[in-house]
Parts: sequence; C-alpha cells; structure tokens
Amino acid sequence: MTNDKDEEYRFLGEALAANTTLTKISLKDNHIRVESSKLIFDALKVNTTLVTLDYEGNVSEVEGSKALGEALEVNNTLTSLSLNSTRIRIEGSAILSEALTKNTTLKTLHLKVNFMKDEGVKHICEALRKNGTISEIHLGINFFGEQGAYFLSEMLKVNNTLTVLELPFNRCGPEGAKLIAEGLKENTSLTFLNLKDNRIGNAAGFIFEALKVNSTLKSLNIEHNYFSYPSWKILGESLTVNKSPLCLYCKGNAMESSGSQSIGSSLKVNNTLSFIDLSETFTDPDTCVKFICEGVEINNGLKTIDLQANKISSEGATLISEAIKRNSSIITLYLGSNEIGDKGFSYICEGLKINNSILAMYLQMNDIGEESAKFILEALKVNHTLTTLYIKGNRIKQ
Repeated sequence: MTNDKDEEYRFLGEALAANTTLTKISLKDNHIRVESSKLIFDALKVNTTLVTLDYEGNVSEVEGSKALGEALEVNNTLTSLSLNSTRIRIEGSAILSEALTKNTTLKTLHLKVNFMKDEGVKHICEALRKNGTISEIHLGINFFGEQGAYFLSEMLKVNNTLTVLELPFNRCGPEGAKLIAEGLKENTSLTFLNLKDNRIGNAAGFIFEALKVNSTLKSLNIEHNYFSYPSWKILGESLTVNKSPLCLYCKGNAMESSGSQSIGSSLKVNNTLSFIDLSETFTDPDTCVKFICEGVEINNGLKTIDLQANKISSEGATLISEAIKRNSSIITLYLGSNEIGDKGFSYICEGLKINNSILAMYLQMNDIGEESAKFILEALKVNHTLTTLYIKGNRIKQ
C-alpha cells in the first residue's frame, strides 16, 4: 500500500530516470521508507549521469537492498554511495555483495551502522575479493568481532585496489587484531586503516609489528584501544624500521614513562613520520613529556604533534620550549587542555621567539591568566612565522 510520500518519491524516481545533468544528490535523513527507496533505486538502472548518492539515514532493508542490487549490477556511472544507517543488516549485505561482484564503477561505499555483524562482513569481503574498483569502504559500528576480522584479513591478502578501510567502533578484540595484522603484512594497496575503539588492548603490538614489513600504509588510527607499554615498545621499534610517510592516531591509550621513552627514541631516527596524536595518553606527564621532547629536538620530519589533555605542567612546558627552539620541522603544535599556566606559557613564548617553523599553536584551556598577554606580545614582535594562535578558554585580557 502506498501513501502520499511514496507518490512523491515515485515522482523523484521518474525525474532521476529522465534527468541527464544531475551528478550529485543527498537524500540524507529524509526517513524514506522501503517502498519509496525501491522507486529511487529503480531509477539508477537508467540514470546515466549521477555519480554521488548520499542515502544515509533512510530505510533500505531487504526489499530495498534487492532493488539497489539490481541497479548496481547495470549502473555504470555511480562512483560514490553512502548507505550508512539504512538497516541493511546481514540479509541485505548478501544481496549487496552479489551486486558488487558485477559492478565496475563504484569506488567509495559507506556502510556504517547497519548491524551486519560477522556474517554481513563476510558477504562484503567476498565481494571485495573479486571487485576491482572499490578503493574506499566504511564499516564502522557494525558489531562484528573476531570472525569478521578474519574475513577482512583474508580479503586484505588478495585485494589490491582498496586504499581506505574504516572499521571504528567494532569488536575485533585482541584475536581479531592479530588476524588483521597478518592481512596487513601481505597487503600492498591499503593506505588508510581506522581501528579506533575495537577493544584490541596490547594486541595493538601485532598491528605495529606489521608496520615493519608493510610499506604502503600511510595513516593508522588506533585510538582508544587501551594498549600500554608492550605495544608502545613495538611501535617504537617499528618506527625505526619503517621509512614510509606515516600519520599515527594514538589518542586515549596508556603511555607510561617506558612507553614514552620508546617513542621518543624512535623520533630521533625516524624522519618520515609526519603526524602523531598522543593526546590523552600520558600516565606520568612530566616523565613522558621529557622523553617525547628529547625525540622532537632531534627529529626533522615531524610536521604535527598533538599532546592535548595530558596534564602537562609548567615544568613540562619548559621542556617543550627547549624542544621547539631546536626543532625546525613542526608546523602545528597542539597543547590544549593541559595545566601549563602562566609560568609555562611564558616558557612557550620564549620558545616561539626562536622557532621559525611553527605556523599554528593551540593552547586553549590551560589556566593561562590575565597578565600573560605580555608574554605572547613580546614573542610576536620577533616571531614572523606563526599565523594561528588558539588560546580560547583561558583568562588572558587585552
């Protein structure tokens, strides 16, 4: 049974079928029902110009997935498709998988929040073993675990077109991390991997170990996985071996003094790491910042470092000041939400008087008082490279 809304989307489907100029359309969060979804997907069978479709937050389910699958088998123009939160689930993923083995144009596919679980991920991975065009896929919040990680690992061993793999907020766990690490060792195409919040723990070390042999990965997000020293040690070892350009997102893990020593030592010899996020990691702030700064002083490749929310005090600020006096590669420095205070801010400003590389510095919420404006004003008289200074949430007055 149709209703007025279905009728409206029937007209939209007819328009899409006839249109020859539209290339992008977003229907995100329109609460489109299954029957209406079928009408819109049917239009993709004949539309020859649409390249981007954002269908997030509507309802596909099994019947909608069937219509979409039939469309993807014959459509040869669509390159980007977002199906986040469309209730595809396991059965829908099987239908979509079959279509993806035949589709030769789709490059980017978003499938977040679809409750596909392990079996659904299996279906998608089966398609990716055969599909030769998809380069980016998003599978975050799909509630898969170790089994799903196994299917992803096996897919990574044979797929040579996928460059971006987004897997945040799933349940890979330690055993799943080991499996994905094995896939990374053999994969030669992936450049971006997101494993944020996957309950990995110190099995993160297996992922880091894979970096010793994988030379194509350019960005690794392993935030909030609750790993500690053993994994930091392996990461440090890997960074001394891996010479590929790399960005590391390690926010929200536990870095003890020994872990910071490992990373600090690696920074002394690695000059290809361009970005590292160590926010919310220090368990021993004064010691951790000491070892990291020792590495930063010598490093000449790092462009951005994030040390926010680490309880860095004025003592830590003196070390950061000395590091930026000697470092000439960092262009962005994040120090927000620490405990730097007026004294620490004065040290940072002394560093800025000598540094000639930093373009942006973030010092928000650091308990910097109203009299500290004089420190930055003095620094800016001699520093001619800083273009962005973010000091929101302090008490500085003009």
